[in-house]
Amino acid sequence: MEHGRRTSIFTGVALLSRFEQDQKLRKAAWLDNGANYPDLLYHYTSLDGLEGIITSSSIWASDPRFLNDSSELTYAAGLVDEWVQEAVSSSTSVSEQVKSYLPDLHGLVDMPAMGLHPFIACFCEEGDLLSQWRGYGSSQAPVSIGLSLRPSVSRLRLPNQTTLEKVVYDPNQQRAAVTEVVETWLITLAALLDDGFPRSALLPEPAREALMRALREQYLCFKHPSFSEEREWRLIKLIDVDAEIEHALNVESDKMVAAAARKMKALGRTFERPPNLAASREGVRVNFRKSAIGLIPYVELKLHETSLPPRLPLRSVRHGPTAHPDLAVDSLRMFLRSCGYNPAVAVNASAVPLRF
Repeated sequence: MEHGRRTSIFTGVALLSRFEQDQKLRKAAWLDNGANYPDLLYHYTSLDGLEGIITSSSIWASDPRFLNDSSELTYAAGLVDEWVQEAVSSSTSVSEQVKSYLPDLHGLVDMPAMGLHPFIACFCEEGDLLSQWRGYGSSQAPVSIGLSLRPSVSRLRLPNQTTLEKVVYDPNQQRAAVTEVVETWLITLAALLDDGFPRSALLPEPAREALMRALREQYLCFKHPSFSEEREWRLIKLIDVDAEIEHALNVESDKMVAAAARKMKALGRTFERPPNLAASREGVRVNFRKSAIGLIPYVELKLHETSLPPRLPLRSVRHGPTAHPDLAVDSLRMFLRSCGYNPAVAVNASAVPLRF
């Protein structure tokens, strides 16, 4: 029985690898489509957020379910669900017999079931947007942080499992992207069946899981056309949350054990335990901050230029609308200098009137 279970797991992993390999060129094309990065991208945040970002040299990426407009994910999920059904029914790449084998394909973008969990940091191409000031300025004055995220310019390396992707607002482009994913998936499925793999080894898993993974980028980068003025980009970090939390707990446990061992040694006694660390984990810490709807999970994305000491690729900071713009700008300059940033970093006040 144990041998059969191991064989089943191995087969599932191998088949998932085949699905993902066949999606690789399509995914690369998707990423290249948005690879013409602007010189600067702007991250809007509060003054508290600015302080945390500058002092940690990190951008905070949050669980996307806690985005300012939670309807974004509902909108994207509904579109993907609709277009997956449409793409399958209209496909001429596979036979009707293969289509009859397919599992239920509704709810493919259910985030808890998508494996690696996404965390998102949002950026705009414009650093003085009225809609963003309104969204971030309810409790304290907001700021926009201008960063150079073009690797060729800032010599920046993104963290592991992190991509910078352009948000798509055009429904025609969105539909085409989903259709291409589904077509590639159907062709792979048909080829595996032709190669003699039994249906039970493919369906409903790992075929369904493979499609869920392939659709993840689209799901996280689709927005309603009414938001198009933002010209948004997203840093998307994928994390195995349960594994990272367990890893962090193990790290703390081993520190306690090591401290106990030192005390025992001082008393002339020995006490040893092998380290309890999962070497395959990144060591990313999932943090939490308070909000009106509860605790928001977030992670810190280190975005260092190749400099010593490492700094954010910071090029500008703009203070949001305020009654005292000169004072606000002066204090921002002083803060950045105290944190070791070059005086060449542009610091300005918003041109939007205070009474917006």
